[in-house]
Amino acid sequence: MDEWDAIWTEVDRLLAGGHEDVPALTAHVEAAQAAHVVDRELRAEATARWLVALADACRRLTETHPDYDPDTEIATMRMIATRWLRPARMGPLPAR
Repeated sequence: MDEWDAIWTEVDRLLAGGHEDVPALTAHVEAAQAAHVVDRELRAEATARWLVALADACRRLTETHPDYDPDTEIATMRMIATRWLRPARMGPLPAR
């Protein structure tokens, strides 16, 4: 399992109702930053706390709104978090 997958494994555990473990998630974020798959300008511990909060909010949203599709909500939350976590592109896009 790579660093990116380790983050999502922890988020999946939280979505399933697992107890938050900010230190473990922080370690995964730090490892992903060292591997250059998570933006190194983000504070790892704050990022872990926000991922915990996003997972909790997503879980509560689907629990309190049975008409919302959990798979759609989780996919949307993951897309938002992925775009937030990934490092910014460097330089202009290549010309076609």
